Amino acid sequence: MMKGVIRKTHIMFLLVAAVFAVAMFLAVPDGEAAAEEYASAPVIVVSGAPESGGYVGSVNIAIEWNGFEPLGYGIRRADGEESSYAYTGPFEFSSEGSYTIYAYYYEGADVRSVSVNVDYIDSTAPYFSDEVSMDVDFSMGRGAYIAVTVGDALGGIARVYVSSAEGETLFSLVDGSTASEETNIYASDCLDAGAEYLYITAEDVAGNTATTGYDMRQLDRAKIREYLSVYAALDAERFTTAGRAELESAFEELESALEAGGTNTSDITAAEQRVARAMGLGVSVVTRYTDTSDGIPSGLSVPNIDISDSGVVIGDDVVLSIGAVTSISQEELDNNLRSVSAISGYRDPIVSAFTLSLTTGDQNIPLGSPLAVTVNMPSSAAVAKVYIYSGGAMRQLSSSITQGRITFYTSEMGDFYLVGDDERAGGDEEPGLTIGDRFFPASVLWTAGGIVLGVAVIAGVTAFLILYFRNKKTK
Repeated sequence: MMKGVIRKTHIMFLLVAAVFAVAMFLAVPDGEAAAEEYASAPVIVVSGAPESGGYVGSVNIAIEWNGFEPLGYGIRRADGEESSYAYTGPFEFSSEGSYTIYAYYYEGADVRSVSVNVDYIDSTAPYFSDEVSMDVDFSMGRGAYIAVTVGDALGGIARVYVSSAEGETLFSLVDGSTASEETNIYASDCLDAGAEYLYITAEDVAGNTATTGYDMRQLDRAKIREYLSVYAALDAERFTTAGRAELESAFEELESALEAGGTNTSDITAAEQRVARAMGLGVSVVTRYTDTSDGIPSGLSVPNIDISDSGVVIGDDVVLSIGAVTSISQEELDNNLRSVSAISGYRDPIVSAFTLSLTTGDQNIPLGSPLAVTVNMPSSAAVAKVYIYSGGAMRQLSSSITQGRITFYTSEMGDFYLVGDDERAGGDEEPGLTIGDRFFPASVLWTAGGIVLGVAVIAGVTAFLILYFRNKKTK
């Protein structure tokens, strides 16, 4: 009896245990069971992957088999094509594109796998889409502005820097691209780069690099510095609108010539000359006759005038006018004509009175330095003088004569008097002699000669008498 009871008890215990085991099995979630199974599976370890997006040049891949029998690994491309390999240890992976890497292993008689995706590899170097360019732009205050246009197939450009031949990093180029540009333009001022040859390296975010170069010896950096200073010192207010436009055009021509390289080339020289003209270092003066009466000298001409300190706006028309004297009364003019005839010392003076003025628009231009003015002399005169009437007095000006034209030098505009000696005068006129530019009548010359001769005779007689009486005493 007792044995029967025990058997029934054991059977009940076993039934309860079985029910409990089934209940416990049903109570475990599927995810936890899968996690427990996955934790014991092989693991593919990727070293060097980007932590927060982006690209790298390569990664290292290792497979931890965790006691399972390895079958090998496979690399499947995005198009589904797969290649299989025997695993012999960690390996480097540097193929661009989207790839899935599998680790195959045996679990009992079954073949299972684990995998990872790799789609962040960039192993292609950046590229330069054109040659290195050089920009000389005085208006922007930059002399030699080096620029490159670069691109990258995947990750993008991380930096562009310039090195010397010795490998020393000199400076970096700045990203100057805009949203509308498909590629990046990197540029920087290199006028003071301390190397004759620059190596320009573009590096993408994955660390791939490409290098090009530029020979700085083809640039005339000294001349570029010179015109940078010239442009910076320009006063735009001294130029008219047309004058400023010509100046800007001249400097742009010079910039292009300097960008092209070479030292003292004909293009650079021509551009420099155009800049000099546009800057108004000298102004060609237009001459104008306001009166054509006989008393006004003909053939008026002047060289370029320095107007740097005159306040003239460069680009305005500058006119040198010659005409009749109108600043004084006719009576005063007649007195001046008689006065200058007398002080000239000429026997037969020919006098011309005229006024010179230098203007731009309605503005009189003061002369900062003496101006050389050339006019024709009277046709019958071999000698002549020029006087200026200023401050109520007549003052003779320095002058020179060449081939029938007289050049005089003046530091002011005003009323001028040209006096020549008429060679044609003669007939009953008293003869005489012109010495230098002064006429001496014959009577004056004979009187002077007689006086000199008389003095010589008296001196001779006196000397004879002294010698005679001296000799007589000695006897």
